[in-house]
Amino acid sequence: MREAQPHGGDRPRPARPSVGKSAVVALVGLALLAGACGADSADPTSQLRDGRAGVQLSGTVDGRQVAVRDGAPQLVVGDCQPRTGPAQDVCVITQTIGGDTFVLVFENPDLLQAGRELEIADAPCRGADCDGVTDHAVVAVQVGEDRARARGGEIHVEHVEEFVRYRADVRVELPSGRLSGHLDVVPRDD
Repeated sequence: MREAQPHGGDRPRPARPSVGKSAVVALVGLALLAGACGADSADPTSQLRDGRAGVQLSGTVDGRQVAVRDGAPQLVVGDCQPRTGPAQDVCVITQTIGGDTFVLVFENPDLLQAGRELEIADAPCRGADCDGVTDHAVVAVQVGEDRARARGGEIHVEHVEEFVRYRADVRVELPSGRLSGHLDVVPRDD
């Protein structure tokens, strides 16, 4: 005697096409690729999450090697040097590879415009007075507790969306060292 078939009846069960693991993986990969090419790819913070943004600088300060590599540094636009009085600054805040606090401060950020090549020089200004310097960039660097104003260098500004994204190559000459590298920073989600 024949047992009852779960699909009801004596008819033969239709053959199901077999979907292999490689086909499933390919479909998932295509879905992920399609999602990556969507509207979020124009969002600067998505580039941060994809590892294409951040800060990479290296050099020497006070006779010691300094290296900074952070895909998600803190970007502060506003007054990030409260002890010098109210001002408009653009600051990149992170840590060196050795764990020291690292801050790169652009004290007159109105000069940061895409396509500009700016010289860096010291200026006899503090706080909001630095916002009015228009003939060169005023930059300060903090490593650990020590902060120094750059005496020279240059900034090649590639892209600026005010308050949203700053991308540039920088070379900073300090009284006791120099740093160079690249930054492409956007606000963090935190």
